[in-house]
Amino acid sequence: IREVGGEKVEQPVDKLRATLESAMARARKTMVTLRPPVLDSEGVEPAVRQQLEALNKELGVRVGLSWRLDSRLHPTIETVLFRSLQEALQNVRKHARANSVEVELHEEADGNMVVGVVRDDGVGFEVDSVLRQAVQGGHVGLHTMFERVEAAGGRIDLHAISGHGTRLMVSMPTTMGAPE
Repeated sequence: IREVGGEKVEQPVDKLRATLESAMARARKTMVTLRPPVLDSEGVEPAVRQQLEALNKELGVRVGLSWRLDSRLHPTIETVLFRSLQEALQNVRKHARANSVEVELHEEADGNMVVGVVRDDGVGFEVDSVLRQAVQGGHVGLHTMFERVEAAGGRIDLHAISGHGTRLMVSMPTTMGAPE
């Protein structure tokens, strides 16, 4: 214990230490949430399953997962697909007020594209208005999702009806193009 200007410094140092430890714990949790280790070790399905289980636990939302992929995808495609589905589920968490959410993943018949769909029965929204806001710098997560998917050669189809839920469909190539 030291005195600085007549004040004991033990208490402020302990408070600072506790604040730093708390901040580091939150940072670790955020990093694991953004890119869960299971994504690298086991793939998209278990990572999405974890997201759905967390949504169910936090909000009591009924969740479902339909998985129709036979093998792992290219790591970059897995990451982009996961981050897109994760953002869609985060939007359900923050905005939808849904009772249920379903995630479906499958390959198209020709095997060249993988499709991920997130459907909820929430409040929906006006798509054009939200997309305009995203382009203007609002809805950063949605804007980033579109950019990330397009950069990887994919596309996003977003449908929502106010009062009747939302459907987001992400289509990604199953393989990466040849390097230039």
